[in-house]
Amino acid sequence: MTRIKVDGVWFDYGSGFVLRGVTLNISDKAFNAMIGPNGSGKTTLLRCITGYLKPQKGKVELDGRDVAHYPAKELARLMALIPQQSFLGYDFTVKDVVLMGRNPYISRFRSLEPEDERLADEAMKRTEIYELRDRSVLGISGGEWQRLVIARALAQQSPILILDEPVAHLDIKHQANIMRLVRELIAENGITVICVLHDLNMTLRFADRLAVLKKGELVAYGEPEKVLSHDAIRRVYETEVKILEMKGSKYIVPDWD
Repeated sequence: MTRIKVDGVWFDYGSGFVLRGVTLNISDKAFNAMIGPNGSGKTTLLRCITGYLKPQKGKVELDGRDVAHYPAKELARLMALIPQQSFLGYDFTVKDVVLMGRNPYISRFRSLEPEDERLADEAMKRTEIYELRDRSVLGISGGEWQRLVIARALAQQSPILILDEPVAHLDIKHQANIMRLVRELIAENGITVICVLHDLNMTLRFADRLAVLKKGELVAYGEPEKVLSHDAIRRVYETEVKILEMKGSKYIVPDWD
């Protein structure tokens, strides 16, 4: 059964439709990447999937139920979102922020327990920020903050992980490490991942399925190697590329000749 179904979604911020009739069944327990030119509607679609935005037409269903009908805490237990940009202007420690990922499980009748601490520590270790746990978030770099946000999502322990350009501010080492970590989480825990990326080579390397958007419309969804052809890239990005093969792997590079 497909847990997440996007059914004919249209969305307009007030100046014209950003999404135009998008229909998509997300593959379970897989890495679903989403690409497209700037302004193609990728972030808006993620916000509709998480219930943050309500479409003017169509709907998004999770387990057969409109996401708009889920209470916030119940939805947070099912979905963890890593946004494209976020900021916290208060003097919390790194660990304090990671522990916020446990909030969906805490009520006025339950405070933090040793298991919450353990999950936060494990998440910080896996994202390589454990040594920063006692640092103020006001004194960390943009790349460290991005890894912190990912750690908070991991501590949330949700079966669906939604990432909006998660490696945009990371150096090459941490880009690779985070993408490998996402693949490990799918293999170990069977989570479903929806991830917006701009790097086509990263998409080829890590994604199981690929959705391509342009001007608010879904133009393709399938296996990355099949979707990312010369013709498809030319149509979507309006540019020329070369597709090279080295040691059995394909690489996409701009054609600047």
